[in-house]
Amino acid sequence: MKKQNMINEIKIIPALFFLSMLVSGLQAQTLKYVFSNTKQGIHVENDGETTLYVFSNSKQGLNVEYNGKIAFEPDERSIKAISDGGYLRIEKTTPANSRELLIKSTGNSLNYEYREDGIIKPYEPDGKAWLSEILPELIKTTSIAAESRVDQLYATGGISEVVKALPELEGDLVRAAYLKLLLDKKIKEEDISTIINVVGSQVQSDHYRFEIFKKLFPENTATSEDLFKAVEFIDSDHYKSQLIEPYVVSLLIAGQQQNASRLLRTVSSDHYKYHIIQGLGSRSLSADALKGVLKVAMAEIDSDHYKSELLESLLKSGNMNEERLLILIDNAQHVGSEHYKAGFLQAVCNTNPKEKVMDNLRVTAKSIQSPHFYGEVMRCLNSGK
Repeated sequence: MKKQNMINEIKIIPALFFLSMLVSGLQAQTLKYVFSNTKQGIHVENDGETTLYVFSNSKQGLNVEYNGKIAFEPDERSIKAISDGGYLRIEKTTPANSRELLIKSTGNSLNYEYREDGIIKPYEPDGKAWLSEILPELIKTTSIAAESRVDQLYATGGISEVVKALPELEGDLVRAAYLKLLLDKKIKEEDISTIINVVGSQVQSDHYRFEIFKKLFPENTATSEDLFKAVEFIDSDHYKSQLIEPYVVSLLIAGQQQNASRLLRTVSSDHYKYHIIQGLGSRSLSADALKGVLKVAMAEIDSDHYKSELLESLLKSGNMNEERLLILIDNAQHVGSEHYKAGFLQAVCNTNPKEKVMDNLRVTAKSIQSPHFYGEVMRCLNSGK
């Protein structure tokens, strides 16, 4: 039992020490990216310049830290170049031993420092052999030298060559990194459908699928066919809503209600539907555009809570005149809950509207059957507010 505890300490302590040293070294900087999966024993950090991978399981602890652009030799068993001032540090700990290799770039040369069990050893032959042995593992599990690898693969066979390499990579984190680098290349319109399918088959996480699709479709550039195809690969309403929001907003402003409704139907949650449409409140919509927005919203949102929230949000947007107020009141008929309907009508009453609006409030209030809620609205109206 004591021996097993000692082995566990050997595996865990170097990884924790390595991580704490890096974090302390970066404490003055803001981390731009942090990923942790305790189930898989993976922790990744990136501050925009330095990347850290920490892997730990029952057999080993592996820590990889690098800074700068790295390129491999064609056989991918050794380092060809690291940008000036950059470095690569690899540390692997097993119950049998620990090895560490630090490669620094200074000027046009690479300096190697190799250690076994903390003791400095000559880089050749053992350190060189170990690097040759471990690089294929790093290529599969990290994004080290991903930029240069994507460049080389793309130059060799274009998009298809990069796609062929994806199954060899382990995990969505690494595959997404390669795909996002691929999108920095010149992507033809006829290639977009292929990339969408590749994302759907090679990346499992909605988070990474969303990140890739967002980069694939910058600034509302997706065709409706491509966008619907991409949305089909995302299960999470959270990420779906983020992807489609700019398109729904643009379609509603353009008066394309049918297409906007179709996109909204890909999202199940009224919460996210509400937030997509609610973003229009700060825009100066024409009366016709407002009618169109509310026609879609009232048809696609089932929740009376979110229907009334949307009406109140638009009321508070500051873009209301008499005509717009009348449009909002007219749409209160779609709120089935007398509690929420009365609350909205009171909110309009409290804006001190003109008599025509007050008359419409009185007419709409008559649809409230509850004496309690009807009385609340009428007290506001009769108080002269």
